[in-house]
Amino acid sequence: MIKNERTWLIAWATLQGFCLLMLHNLVVSLDKPGEWFVVTWPLYTLALVFPLSMQMLSAYRERIALWLLSGGYALLVAACAAYAGKVGWVDGLSRTHVSGATFLIGGIIFTSWFVLIPFAEHRLKLASWSRDYALLCSVAWRNVFKLASAGLFVGIFWILLGLWAGLFKVLGVSFFVDLFTSRHFVYPVTAIAFGLGLSLYSAKEEALLGLYRATLNLLGWLLPLVSGIILLFLLFLLMLPVKGVALLWKTGYATALMLSLQGLMVFLFNAAWQDGVHGIKFPGWIRKLVTLALLVLPVLSAFCVYSLWLRVEQYGWTADRVWAAILIGLLAVYALGYALSVLRLKAEWMQTASKVNIYAAWIVVLVLLLTATPVLDPARISVSSQLDKLLSKKVDVQSFDFEYLRFDGGLHGQRALKYLTELTGHPQAEDIQLKAKASLEAKHRTYGRRMHVERDREAWQRKLDVYPQGRSLTTDFVEFLWQLTEGDKFWINCLRNQQSCTVLLVDLNRDGQDEVVIFGGYGGNVFTRMDGKWQSVGFMRHRPGSGKGEAGVHRAPDDASTRRMIANGEFSVEDSDWRELQVGEWRYGIQP
Repeated sequence: MIKNERTWLIAWATLQGFCLLMLHNLVVSLDKPGEWFVVTWPLYTLALVFPLSMQMLSAYRERIALWLLSGGYALLVAACAAYAGKVGWVDGLSRTHVSGATFLIGGIIFTSWFVLIPFAEHRLKLASWSRDYALLCSVAWRNVFKLASAGLFVGIFWILLGLWAGLFKVLGVSFFVDLFTSRHFVYPVTAIAFGLGLSLYSAKEEALLGLYRATLNLLGWLLPLVSGIILLFLLFLLMLPVKGVALLWKTGYATALMLSLQGLMVFLFNAAWQDGVHGIKFPGWIRKLVTLALLVLPVLSAFCVYSLWLRVEQYGWTADRVWAAILIGLLAVYALGYALSVLRLKAEWMQTASKVNIYAAWIVVLVLLLTATPVLDPARISVSSQLDKLLSKKVDVQSFDFEYLRFDGGLHGQRALKYLTELTGHPQAEDIQLKAKASLEAKHRTYGRRMHVERDREAWQRKLDVYPQGRSLTTDFVEFLWQLTEGDKFWINCLRNQQSCTVLLVDLNRDGQDEVVIFGGYGGNVFTRMDGKWQSVGFMRHRPGSGKGEAGVHRAPDDASTRRMIANGEFSVEDSDWRELQVGEWRYGIQP
């Protein structure tokens, strides 16, 4: 057994670096690396997690329990990585389509590892998992600074190497550039530098203890601010119980805002409270403010649940909504726990917050790891939900996003598409089969595609304000425009936002029938009827140089002024000063 701690750290770092190098060489030698994700992902997990755990717990290097704890966890998350690799790869798509899954499983593993490391150290030191909360708290915050300082050391180290290589390249020596960019150098040297950074922190840990406590105290003084924001926000909603909530949902990102507030509240509370002994001693009025904010924190969770339920009820589950539900649920654990702690009036302020944090930590780890299993796999849940909506006829075949299954559903999505290619017994089975087959053959997602956009036709038609006043659009044009703007295949801004559309009926080509111009921003879309059918002619842009302001400065028309002038009849059709030039197949026009 290695007696010197620094030697132990450097040895594990070196082993980790060479393991990662060998894995890289293995991956680049494979014809189809994606087919081997089920093998390579768990190998990468073992190469990253096990050595790093042995380094972070180096103080207990002579304990057999260290090997058992580190090895057991590494094998557990390797199994999760194997499942993620199996369901994440889609044959026929480039590896860029699974980059999100790669970062996701990496985030799951790192988060669960970071949460469990303090419990492992507690177990190794005191032979129990969570008896001494002060130890758990100090280890958790210490690890934040320990990893950050090691990462900073690696960053500065590579900056210096970059300067070294750059200076010699100026002198015509490219040897160092080639050396420092070679993977045979990058992997082992980076790992060793990180291990060295960890060892330097361990050597100066007592000196740095005051630094991280000062940082926590600094962050903790932001707690009253976020508490005040939460209380003012809820007060606004209570004062406007109907209009306030409606405005909240109209933003489209209300849930994200409320989750951010909750997350900040939990983080800053723990930064200020710490272990309940070394935390900030707030004045009485600030403590009351924080107490009230913690007490009403479950209200924000309830709003988040309701907001998510509205979306799921209307559009079904997607992977993003599953993750949103998980985040809402985890933050609700903290919110309810802290609120109950506040209600324990006979106990010391927030005395039971330590128990809340301990239980919540284990729940976070359990839920995160379950997302990398069939039990709580967001892709599996979302594919099942969307498939159910399609087969139960809750969504029209034409508006169903088959490409979501192809590009976001992973293995589950591919299985669903293959099932749909053989579907029978559905009124639109033939259309479903064709769309499923087309999606299975797709290599890239259709540009601008959105997930299951369902439109209200009456509300959509009310957005069309037709001029001259008293005129109206023909039924066949409205039907044509409705079909044209289905999905995202034809984009008209005013039909996609909260504004109304200024629609002008005017004859632009002297054929005796009116064209339809739908204005927006710098011009308008022009439609005409040819051979009895409506079609888009093009986009009419305002000419630069026209429309001078009072100071003679050129300005572009805005929607409000365009609508006002058209309503007042301030428009006419003018012949062009310059004819267009045809050269072969190309037509040139003069735009001053």
